[in-house]
Parts: sequence; C-alpha cells; structure tokens
Amino acid sequence: MGMTPGPRRSRARTALLVGATALLMSGGGAGLEAARAAARDDVWIVAVEPARSDTALLCSVRTRGLPDAQSRETLESGLPAAVVLAFSLLDPSGHERGGSRVEVRIEPDLWEDVVVVRTPLQDRRAASIEGVASLMGRLGPFPVLPMRLLDPGQSLRIRVRLAVHPLAPAEIRRVHALFGGESSGGDPNRREVSAGLGTLLRYFLGRERDADWAADATSSPFTCGSLARAP
Repeated sequence: MGMTPGPRRSRARTALLVGATALLMSGGGAGLEAARAAARDDVWIVAVEPARSDTALLCSVRTRGLPDAQSRETLESGLPAAVVLAFSLLDPSGHERGGSRVEVRIEPDLWEDVVVVRTPLQDRRAASIEGVASLMGRLGPFPVLPMRLLDPGQSLRIRVRLAVHPLAPAEIRRVHALFGGESSGGDPNRREVSAGLGTLLRYFLGRERDADWAADATSSPFTCGSLARAP
C-alpha cells in the first residue's frame, strides 16, 4: 500500500482518535477503573536485571502480560499504546539515590502493516501483536544513573515501577487538545465538536495518571563493581 499524503493521513488519524475515544467513553468511568485494575492483576515484572556500561548503570526488565488486553484493543484499532518505566536506585537503608524514567511507545504503522516498539535507544518492528508481546517480554537495558555518581563497592538495589497506558500519553494530550478547547481557534476539527464534549472527555479519560503503577519489583542487592557489562 502506498503512503497516504499528509493531510489524508492526518484526517485518518483524527478519525481513529475519535473512534477510540468513543470506545473508551462507552465503558464509562467504572469500566476504565476496572481496566486499570485488570492491568494491575495481569501485568508482571518477573525480573529486574542490573548491568553497566563504561559510563552508566543500566537495567533491563523482564515482564509478563504486555501488551495487556486493553492495549491490544487500542493497537488493533490502529492507535498507539505505551508503557512507562520508572527506575529508582536504592541505598542499603532503602532511600532513593536518584533514577530515571523511560516511555516505551507501541505504535501501529498501518501503511507498512507492522507494529513498531519505540524506546529512546532503538525502534524494533513486529509483524503482529503476538510479535509485540515477544519484544515486550524483555525491555532494555535502559540507563538509570551515571557511573561517576556511584560508589563501586556500595550495596545497591534498583526498584522498577511499570505503568500501562492503553492510549499513549501523547494521544491523550491530543484528544484533550482536540475536544477540550486547547487547540488553536483555526482548527477545523475543534469547530466540529461542542465544548460540552470536552468536559466529558476530561471525566472519562482523566489525567495522565502514570502513578497508577501496574507492577512493581526490586532487584537483588548488587555492587556496581561486580556487575557484568551490557553487550
């Protein structure tokens, strides 16, 4: 299939957003809360694997249950989902020494008929949702902190929290802008909807609540000096 020209692609994406929003709203607030609860029950971090490079403390995460059921529905509709990973470095007393945050975006490419798993370090392609599940089984390694900030002999642990966004945060912002009165006054899409719909969207979609962690796990103790170097 040839590439659709820019304006047509934009209109098609807007139509997909409208459809996905209607799907989300059809379940009501209780349905969304049930979906979040299901994600917390069905998504697991099964291993937290620290490693190092010459310059950074790294961490890979093994997971089970990604993408979750609601994310699969979003992806099958042609819209992107996302997973957010928050890494915290813990000292021997359990205090946080710093950390990092990564968004993994799962984006269907309807024109190439693949699904792209995007991270800050690389993009990987899958031919199907099941292929995405295979890629999501191990995420990383991602940088946590620069090695120059760490004592190579101190006992440390890495805590990882994972949040599932069945509709990627950037798309949620776009929906709010499109229907919530935040887009420019000349946007024809904005003129086609009522202000009242924006209020409903804010109720049903809510804020980008990445603190609704679906999974949480902590590594075994390690020292930076004993870590294997990532390939």
